[in-house]
Amino acid sequence: MKDKQELLTEANNKLSDFVLRLDREPEYQEQCRQLCADIRDYLEVKVGGFCIQCRQEIESFEGLDCCPFCQTRETPCDYGADVILVINWHELRILCLWAMFHAKAQKREIQSGMIHTLRGIFTRIKSLRKEKWPPIELDEELQELSNKLRKQVILSKGNRIETVFQPENSEDEEAEEKLT
Repeated sequence: MKDKQELLTEANNKLSDFVLRLDREPEYQEQCRQLCADIRDYLEVKVGGFCIQCRQEIESFEGLDCCPFCQTRETPCDYGADVILVINWHELRILCLWAMFHAKAQKREIQSGMIHTLRGIFTRIKSLRKEKWPPIELDEELQELSNKLRKQVILSKGNRIETVFQPENSEDEEAEEKLT
């Protein structure tokens, strides 16, 4: 039997395709219904949930006042509340970008917890990303751009972006040192 993450990833990939074809091609309706039923059956059997921050599975929340793994007091995620959502990657990306922007704009004492929680959620979302799609975090997108350019390092610091050009070889490094 497939594990939960494999089922959810498969469902997300197939459902997106099925939904686009439902009106035009009725044979996809039954396949979509069957896939949803299989996932629903699996989710109903699953007990417990996972920590919103560290993502560790928790068999029961009864008697817990914090995560037994990372000690966060954030509300854990119950498997019974999992849903199948059909959303465009671009829409999801915008939600993630704005959520992180909002978290980074908060006061320091609450900012860290918010960012840690978002990174945990983003870990789950990132597993659904196809290679051709842009990352859901601006920092990752900038890093990918930097890797493509190879001669640059792009640093994101809050609302400021710095570009640092790096020399290609040691001769350039020596020349740069002489100039400084």
